[in-house]
Amino acid sequence: MNALTIKNLCFIYKNWTGENNPPVFSSLDFTVGKGEHVLLLAKPGSGKTTLARIVADLIPKFIDGYLNGIILIQGKNISGFEPYQLIQDICYISQNPAEMVITSTVENEIAFPLESMGIKRDMIVQRVQEALDQWGLRKFAKASPSELSGGERKRMLLAVATAIDAAVLLLDESFDDLDTYWRKKLSHLIQESDKTIIVLSARYLPQFTACLPKVVILENGQIHHCTAATARNDFTHKTIEYYHSHGALPTEKEPGAKIRTAGNHLLSVDSLRKTKRRKNILSEAPFVLSCSHFTVRTGEIIRLLGCNGSGKSTFSRILCGLDTCDTGRIELDGKKVRQETLNTQVGYLFQNPDFQIFLPTVYDELAWGLENSGNYTKDEIYLRVKHCAELFGLELQSTPATMSFALRKKLQAAVYYLLDRPFLILDELDGAMSYEDAYFITEQLGQQGAALLIITHDDFFAQDIADKTYRITNGIMESV
Repeated sequence: MNALTIKNLCFIYKNWTGENNPPVFSSLDFTVGKGEHVLLLAKPGSGKTTLARIVADLIPKFIDGYLNGIILIQGKNISGFEPYQLIQDICYISQNPAEMVITSTVENEIAFPLESMGIKRDMIVQRVQEALDQWGLRKFAKASPSELSGGERKRMLLAVATAIDAAVLLLDESFDDLDTYWRKKLSHLIQESDKTIIVLSARYLPQFTACLPKVVILENGQIHHCTAATARNDFTHKTIEYYHSHGALPTEKEPGAKIRTAGNHLLSVDSLRKTKRRKNILSEAPFVLSCSHFTVRTGEIIRLLGCNGSGKSTFSRILCGLDTCDTGRIELDGKKVRQETLNTQVGYLFQNPDFQIFLPTVYDELAWGLENSGNYTKDEIYLRVKHCAELFGLELQSTPATMSFALRKKLQAAVYYLLDRPFLILDELDGAMSYEDAYFITEQLGQQGAALLIITHDDFFAQDIADKTYRITNGIMESV
């Protein structure tokens, strides 16, 4: 008996505008044997997250659409069950932790599904402690998930999956946001596991080779088997020159397009120090971030590295004026600047685009900043938004909430393309994205003359385009 059997799967999302959407899948077949470890690769927008949610019995129960076909998990036809009834058969970890977190502390998040399963209290306590230890979260047990870094939240969800111990594990971009140590840890745990594990990814990471011997590709609504060598060739990192020479990136600016300039500006930080304490763990020693000197000039690309929870996002929030430092000085062109000025000069693309996307259509989202600037007529706004949408591959009347995670990241980048900030922070831009898309975004934003501060856990991404690199180690940020 297979762990997963999909036969003749067809699915179409419901369109809220009244028009007919194209099918995501048409007659898709896929099987995974018990104990197999499978890597499912797909370009962003190909439907891999949709497929995962269908298999986990979340679509169309919670996201409307038209579904046909047969899906068997451990021999059970999921159409006869509610999602909570399948919790011991399949565990799905979303690429976006925010859509799965429901409790106020890390330990409660791990315990919640175990309580729903009716497990005895002493066994719940044991499983929670073991999961916390396995994923390095013991000191965060009482912390609010909202106070964790992106990588720490991913580890929390993996701890939940560890505690549930389901027969089939479905991991959607779970390696993203993890630093190198935890990527290797996850790879090792998959390699040693006797569970059925399916990893979904838009990229082939080095850690996959040891733990995921079977590789399939989702393309044009169908699943195709391929060799690991083919997958590495098509989905692994290459230099930006390679993408240009193979037509994956535009080699010239669009004829007639008006490329704006961010001007010549210098942003500098001196003697910065920030003490940060988790609000509901007062007994924990506070985290201290310090940076003796940091500079970035418009037109430069800076890479910022550091392990999960090292303070990369904390530094970013200070630099864009969302937070303040305890001591230190931030200057723009040699003059000390206030938070309000940083807000208008430094754009911050969050790890999670949903923190910044809030309007009903792509057009509304792109036009909002231009409309509120008071610098453009209605016709000028329309033309600018239309060109931007075409450039970034966005449909003006699409609803952001129903777009793929990677496409929402593109929308977030397109907003800042129109806002034309001289300094931009790209926090984990490459997560859930293809390398081509991530490089495309950096090029489009960089062509405007903006300085880019790229935060990444990928050892390869941005290294061939960065002018310099900073790293945060033990709370100290230094140039390397």
